[in-house]
Amino acid sequence: MHFLQNGGKIRLFLFLAFFFTITDLKAGEDKPYVILISWDACRYDYIDRGLTPTVQSLIDQGVRAKSLKSCFPTKTFPNHYSIITGMYPENHGIIFNNFIDPASGDSYRIKKDDSVKQDKWYKGIPIWFTAQEQGIKSGSVFWVGSEVYKRRPTYSLDYNHHMPHDERIAMIDKWLDLPLIDRPHLLMLYFADLDDNGHKYGPDSPQLDSALVKLDKTLSKLLSVVAEHNLTDSTNIILLTDHGMLETKKENAINLPEILKGFNYTLQGYDPIYSILASEDSLEKIYSALKQNASGYNVYWKSELPGRFHFSKNPLIGDIIILADPGYYFFSGKSTYSVGVHGYDNEIPEMQGIFVASGPGFKKNLTADTFLNIDVYALICKILQIKPTDSVDADIERVKHLLK
Repeated sequence: MHFLQNGGKIRLFLFLAFFFTITDLKAGEDKPYVILISWDACRYDYIDRGLTPTVQSLIDQGVRAKSLKSCFPTKTFPNHYSIITGMYPENHGIIFNNFIDPASGDSYRIKKDDSVKQDKWYKGIPIWFTAQEQGIKSGSVFWVGSEVYKRRPTYSLDYNHHMPHDERIAMIDKWLDLPLIDRPHLLMLYFADLDDNGHKYGPDSPQLDSALVKLDKTLSKLLSVVAEHNLTDSTNIILLTDHGMLETKKENAINLPEILKGFNYTLQGYDPIYSILASEDSLEKIYSALKQNASGYNVYWKSELPGRFHFSKNPLIGDIIILADPGYYFFSGKSTYSVGVHGYDNEIPEMQGIFVASGPGFKKNLTADTFLNIDVYALICKILQIKPTDSVDADIERVKHLLK
């Protein structure tokens, strides 16, 4: 009798385990998917060149914004991390692509693996981390922040700039082929092609157009992969960018070393924006020198920056900010000339990018007004039923009209 009782308990345990597994799987079947794709430096008007039929098919079935406004500064790492934390750069800590902690002297460099992976720099909580805490798995192909120790998505890759497009799509295919209990419902992809070609050849170059065509074909392959897994009806595709691109001219160089000759200072950032670190007794003199020579740029005390920039709270930001006018750039002694540049005021149309979304969560045939990229975080949370973390700057009220 005792044996039968134990056997009954075992059978009951196995039945309950099976029941809850099946229940979880059925719940998983009902959950939507989000695939978030970034085409770095895809200016808002690039997709109007008639070169991206796959993008146009998404627009025809979903939502397009007139433009997506980047956070300031309009740089790659600050904005990609803003998109997945829902926070302004001054709050999440990635203030530039490259910067120094004036207190410790430690540096953050986007091409320096050991600094990019250190969690001490990242103050925001990425959406994949919040999703995982709430039972939703994630996968990232090269999204900014996905290499950080202790905060990685469920599945991720260390950055490889030269990985072919097809191999990136193959990773998504592999993850979608996982058993439902292991499958990510939030997937992220990053492509640098437009940024590379925009910097080197300019935003209106044939090389950039060729990169657009290639990316559109890659997008078509991704949609085919989703269809092969019978997930089209449950998948929300979000295609966006981090910033735009503006063409400069060599003759618009501002000779910063000449203006600041004789001063000791450290520059944070890169063209066309820098913050300046210097000793207390030098700051006033540096500010005066910059102010006296201010042609083609503006100079600000950090505390006097326009509030719309949301770029004055973080102690990592230097006390003085210099920002070039559109089309101008700083020659700093280290920087080289780029035909295309970004980093300017985020109100400038050329600094704004694309937002296209299609899927069961989005309205159809809607052209929306420009909105700020931090609110993409709120959209994804709403679609995947993720409770946002506290203290985010994103607000679903500003973008809920995009959703069904």
